[in-house]
Amino acid sequence: MITIKLPLAVVLLAATVASATTYDAVTDFSPTPTVWSYGTGVNGSSFTPYPDFHAVCEGDARVSCYQTTTPVSRVPFVAKNILGGTIDTYDTVVFPSNVLNVHPGPSTDSIVRFTAPTTGSYRISGFFELLDINPSGVIVSIYTAGNFDGSATLTGPAAVFPDMVGGAAAFGGVRFLTAGQTVDFGVNNDGSFFNDSTGLSATLTTVPEPATWLLMIAGFGLVGAGLRRRNLAAA
Repeated sequence: MITIKLPLAVVLLAATVASATTYDAVTDFSPTPTVWSYGTGVNGSSFTPYPDFHAVCEGDARVSCYQTTTPVSRVPFVAKNILGGTIDTYDTVVFPSNVLNVHPGPSTDSIVRFTAPTTGSYRISGFFELLDINPSGVIVSIYTAGNFDGSATLTGPAAVFPDMVGGAAAFGGVRFLTAGQTVDFGVNNDGSFFNDSTGLSATLTTVPEPATWLLMIAGFGLVGAGLRRRNLAAA
């Protein structure tokens, strides 16, 4: 597995994840985009939301998708497996239920975008993986607030029927985002757009600022000291 090394900031206080909120690209996939949106363009420089959502994608009731109005060979799109188990009869694709299928078009990337709802630190984790049994190669990339964070070229190994996915690239780290800033997960066709189905799993989890928690801990200490003084005085 390739690892995309993101130059992400380190959060020092692990205990702060207790009150975290997690946003999941797969679980949160819906006909009404909220913090997640889906589009096409050139990752890092342009993003046009897909205009069409299909609860039944291209006549397949096992799959829902966002798509252009005039797709070429069904793509570009971002699709979700709604069957609940791996689909192994989806053309030349092994399609698990724990990833989105992000497929580029003839001349544009396919992009899954997260928009930060609030200002703060977000723990980012996930992976890209090849889903086609005859992959032609893709370039996967991540941009944060329009800035390049990392990329990888995936050419193999291929997926294998009935349920084995292909080569993968994992990513992870922490980024500070202001409300409205974006993290874009993109798939480029690397030349040929055929057989480029690429699985994406991505989660972003809020991480309360360490300084806030340290101040709260200090405050609790002061309260405790005050109580002890009062108890001693009463004695």
